[in-house]
Parts: sequence; C-alpha cells; structure tokens
Amino acid sequence: VTFALRLGPISDAVQKYVTTDIPIEQLPNLVKLLPKVDSDRIVSVRFLPPDYVAGHDKNRYSIPNVAKVQETVATAVNLPADEAMAVLGIEPLSSTCEMPQPTTTTTEATTTTTEPGTTTTSEAGTTTTGAESTTSTTTP
Repeated sequence: VTFALRLGPISDAVQKYVTTDIPIEQLPNLVKLLPKVDSDRIVSVRFLPPDYVAGHDKNRYSIPNVAKVQETVATAVNLPADEAMAVLGIEPLSSTCEMPQPTTTTTEATTTTTEPGTTTTSEAGTTTTGAESTTSTTTP
C-alpha cells in the first residue's frame, strides 16, 4: 500500500482504469516476481496509426481498423511468442526495454541507494526509483 501511495498521479489513473481480484497484500509478492519474467516471451503490440487506422471521421479522428486489430491479437495469443513476433514483424521487449539498474543519489544531507521498482524522496527533494531502498544520513 505504501508503494502504491508513492505513485501519486499514476495511482489515481490505475485506480480509475484498472481492476483486479488480486488482493492488495499480494502486490509485494508480484513485484518480487518481476525479475523472473522472461520479456522475450511477451508479445507487445502498439495499435498506432497508420497501421491500425481504417480512416478518419469528419473531425479527423482516427477510426480503428477493428478487423486488423482482431487479427493481430489472434496472432499474438495463438502462436508461440517468437513465432507471433516474426509474423507481426515486431522485436522482443528485451530489445526495446532495458532492465532498470540500482541507483545511488547523494545530496547534502542524505545518501539513498535504491533498487529498481520503488520511489524514494530525500530531504533535499531528489527522487530516485528502485525496488528496495536504504537511506543513511551523512554529515556535511
């Protein structure tokens, strides 16, 4: 819960648009599983213009090509990930998304070490992201 509260505006959007039956107390366990996810087995498709647009309405808003979206989703779901990516001409997530690395931020009053996945704000207002954080006060 503390982690979710640190997300600020993002948590507002998540609460508004995302629903799940996974108990909130299980969230830390899910976060711990993230390093075990094989991103090469995830098919990630962006339904962007012009590829997925059938046309435009009178106000120039895009009209989605529903048949093409359905065909793409069927390919992504029904084939093994590597085959689906080859058919769809997309790269594995690992080629486009890097794994966040731990960071260390030093301010006048605080040194903060973080692991990927959490957010920490120091006394001087520096924000870093990671999964676990340890904070030690240093003397100027």
